[in-house]
Amino acid sequence: MERRIISISLVAVMLLLFVSCGKEKEDNPLRQPIVAVSSVSGNVDAARDFAKSKGAECIEFSSDSDAVTAVMNGKADYVVLDEYSGYLFEKENDELCFSGKCEYNIEYRACFSINNKNLCEQFNTAISEIKKDGTIDEIKSTVYNKKEYITSEPTGDKGVLVMVCDPIFDNRVYFDENNELTGTDIYVAKEICNYLGYKLVVETKGFDEMFSSLDTGEADFIMSCVEKTEQRAEYYLFSDVYATYTYNVYKSK
Repeated sequence: MERRIISISLVAVMLLLFVSCGKEKEDNPLRQPIVAVSSVSGNVDAARDFAKSKGAECIEFSSDSDAVTAVMNGKADYVVLDEYSGYLFEKENDELCFSGKCEYNIEYRACFSINNKNLCEQFNTAISEIKKDGTIDEIKSTVYNKKEYITSEPTGDKGVLVMVCDPIFDNRVYFDENNELTGTDIYVAKEICNYLGYKLVVETKGFDEMFSSLDTGEADFIMSCVEKTEQRAEYYLFSDVYATYTYNVYKSK
């Protein structure tokens, strides 16, 4: 009887040790964290930068939705999303919470022909003013909440400015359900032109074709999620930053 009790006790201890070891492995703080991200260039760059700072592994998924699901299912610790996608996912999912901002971000600027310094300087003045009075923040909030933004009235009649854009950028430049061109960049361009007293005409082009339009004089400026790079700055002028596109980190509650 005594031997039987000892045997049962030993089995119980072994089971407890087994469960304890399994839990220790699951909760091991030394386990390498996993960062989920969709396979989009900006998202991946931001996620890799964040993963490096955390000593984490970065795993790419085919979509933001799959990356978020990985976090919700416990297969990843963090998910990196661009600010707009993060806003939508957090709004729709109570179990997803904001964890912090990535150091990586993208600065967007209006782009001009190298010979159009005067117009570039006018834009800088307008950008400064509509940032200061909260117009750009209001545009962003309105578009994020899928509401219609009402632009201000033009302050003069200096003529027409032709803008080119590539309508493939989710909330920034896109065609809505009525096939109307809209987005934050479109509204910002309208407000800048209204402030300066110009009428805005918008034309759509492929991304590379936009720059050709400046070269040939068919367009006056580009406003379509364009970044200033050293190579581009050799041939084109860039305004001050009108929008900083950030990337955020989220985790499961």
